[in-house]
Amino acid sequence: MTSRVLILGGTAWLGRHLAAAALERGAAVTCLARGESGSPPDGVEWVRGDRSRPDAYDELDGEWDHVIDVARVPSHVASAVATLRGRAAQWTFISTGSVYADQSVPLHEDSPLLPAGDDDAEYGSAKVACEQFVGPDALVVRAGLIVGPGDPSDRGGYYVARMSAAREEPVVVPAVRDQPMQMVDVRDLAGWVVELADRGVTGVVHGAGERTTVGHLLDVSAQVAEHAGDRVEFSPDELTARGANPWAGERSLPWWLPTSHHGMGRMDDARALQLGLERRPIAATLTDVLADEQQRGVDRPRRAGLSRTDELELLHSRGGQA
Repeated sequence: MTSRVLILGGTAWLGRHLAAAALERGAAVTCLARGESGSPPDGVEWVRGDRSRPDAYDELDGEWDHVIDVARVPSHVASAVATLRGRAAQWTFISTGSVYADQSVPLHEDSPLLPAGDDDAEYGSAKVACEQFVGPDALVVRAGLIVGPGDPSDRGGYYVARMSAAREEPVVVPAVRDQPMQMVDVRDLAGWVVELADRGVTGVVHGAGERTTVGHLLDVSAQVAEHAGDRVEFSPDELTARGANPWAGERSLPWWLPTSHHGMGRMDDARALQLGLERRPIAATLTDVLADEQQRGVDRPRRAGLSRTDELELLHSRGGQA
């Protein structure tokens, strides 16, 4: 019997991959979304709806075997649960490792959480509130750093793209080789989440990549990019003094995390592996990411990373290494 799956979202990056994964498993898939981030995959029924409006769910008919929600706005999750929970056999919510109160230590599914926030709260607190609304009978997947082709954050592809463009020229990297890091391919995460929903799994589980280090990820990026230039390391103090930021955003170096957030690279994956999470080699992910970066343009304005101009200024500050 064909299962019915409702994706609350489905037009942005992860949501679109979730919809595609459900289609691949033979489900009849409906996406409820405004469509401002794009459109769902071909073969999906698209119901346009704005979840900030009281009539957001009026056009949805019937019942579903699975509802999967990717929202970060607590009021959106609360209204969905209130309106649709009785029409869904299984409810899945995509949360984040950012929900934990102390992110400097290894993170486990039972680690203490941040206080729940409202719609205007910072990301982690808002997701905590969302988790509370879906309740203990749902499947809650707390994702780590998600990477893969099409990444709208521009974090996962920054180094492999920059190294490919630089060729034999030097690039700037953070001097944090031993910092723990995990990256999960969006395609592996989406396929696994849909499988868990099919199996009726409930409770909290991490959706994170294999535990590794920033240094290893930089090495793999250089191999994939065939970069023959130097990787010039700048300490966190040097980067901060020169106006560079960790993790994401303007003038940032992705993957570099302050020690207060090293737990994002130490998310326990034992339960995820017990539940069948399979992760492709990071080299395979970065190979596909580089192809996507080249298609989109490696020199485009980015949401994360340094511009080449900013990078060259840093290199020149080291006495002309550029």
